[in-house]
Amino acid sequence: MGQLPGPFEDDLEQWMTDTRIAEVTPRYFIPENGKKYVLEHDEDYCWHPPGTPEPDPDDCQQMNADAADDDMNAAYFMQETGNAANATAWMLGPDQVAWLEVRDRTCGPRGYACRVRITRQRTRVLLGHPEPHRSSK
Repeated sequence: MGQLPGPFEDDLEQWMTDTRIAEVTPRYFIPENGKKYVLEHDEDYCWHPPGTPEPDPDDCQQMNADAADDDMNAAYFMQETGNAANATAWMLGPDQVAWLEVRDRTCGPRGYACRVRITRQRTRVLLGHPEPHRSSK
C-alpha cells in the first residue's frame, strides 16, 4: 500500500469497511496487459500513532504473519498460473509444502517475527525480486 496514492488507500479502506472485507486479505493489481500481480502488504499492524493505545501484541503480530502468508500464497499461485487474471485452480506443489514444513519447524508456533521475515523472503523469491523492497515510508 505504501506505493499507492493516499486517496486510493483511503477509498480502499472505506470500501473494505463497507463490504466487510477482512483487513488482511490477498491484494492484486490487474493492469492493461490483463495479467494479475500481487500487491504485497507493507503495513505493520502493530504500529500505532504516538499517544494512541497500543494494539494487542498477539493480535497484531498474528495479522503481520497472516499478511506475509497471504502474500506468499498469492505469489506462489501467480507463479503457478503465469499471472493469469482468470486463474481459479489452486494447488500446492511439493516444493511449497516442503518449504512450509521447514519454515514452521524453524520458527515454532509463536515465532511471529521469524515467520514474517522468512515468509517475506520466500515471497520475494517467488515474485522474482529476491532483494528486499525499499518502501518510501
